[in-house]
Amino acid sequence: MIITKVNGQPLERGDEPEELPQILRRQLLRMKVGQPVTFTVITGKDSPPKDIKVTLEEQPKRQNLAKRWFADDLGFAVREMVFMDTYQRKLQPDAKGVVVALLRPQSASQAGDLRRDDLITELNREPVTDLEQFKKAYQAFRKEKPHEAVVMVVQREGNTKVIRLEPPQ
Repeated sequence: MIITKVNGQPLERGDEPEELPQILRRQLLRMKVGQPVTFTVITGKDSPPKDIKVTLEEQPKRQNLAKRWFADDLGFAVREMVFMDTYQRKLQPDAKGVVVALLRPQSASQAGDLRRDDLITELNREPVTDLEQFKKAYQAFRKEKPHEAVVMVVQREGNTKVIRLEPPQ
């Protein structure tokens, strides 16, 4: 599919073909949320142009703006999952879990092979739904069993892995 016009106006052209996506992006960013936009597109070599009408929505939350929580005892931070996480991992939009955002050097989490960008889907055999649920479950487990290992199921590069993190004694 090739976009030829936006709201009836031909697309601005840059000096290089690679500039076109950024030109279109800037044009769309200048528009307001809720504004209707009509793209004129060509879908094939011999097909006539057709119009596709959309309404601009708010941009999804970015990874750097996601809420975070730090598990100080094991030295890692997790953040809420955002649209780009599901998109990059080719997950369903309603996928659940939290993403590892940070590992403290020489921490138990680093020694236990937890990695930045791991998607945590289970904590101690319980599904992880979101950041708040993960935080509450983690804190409750730590309060009840402060010296026991935490076991997490993570997705990493399309593979599932079980990670066991021993707290410092």
